[in-house]
Amino acid sequence: MKNIETSKIRTEIEQLFANLDTEIYTKLQLTKNLYAVVDKYFEKDLIKFSWCSQETNSGVYGCTSIKGERYYLQRYICEKLALRSKKPIKQISFKNKLTLDCRLKNLINGGRSKAMQNRRPKSDTTSVYKGVYLNSSSTKW
Repeated sequence: MKNIETSKIRTEIEQLFANLDTEIYTKLQLTKNLYAVVDKYFEKDLIKFSWCSQETNSGVYGCTSIKGERYYLQRYICEKLALRSKKPIKQISFKNKLTLDCRLKNLINGGRSKAMQNRRPKSDTTSVYKGVYLNSSSTKW
């Protein structure tokens, strides 16, 4: 299952990057022959670390370890580079739902409610409406 997700996101990121301005955005190499799309402005700070691809149930993410602490790429960009905030950000999600598209304009800094509003609809449901399902034994909604 995870190999399918990895190849799917690789294709989506390649398609995205093909349409971007390479003067503004660049590729950040990860493990497993993957890369993340980031703002070129942050490149010199990001290449100081070795970034790997981390497969989870919710997607494939870029991550690294700094002084024994794991950082996900989107969080590192928001907290350390863009906002330079001392206060931790609760949750970061992606506008276009591509977890390796870490361009600043694609990151949504918000709490859990914002992340839940932005998440993909379930793919294994029988109805397009939330909370409505087909009861297979009685064939009623």
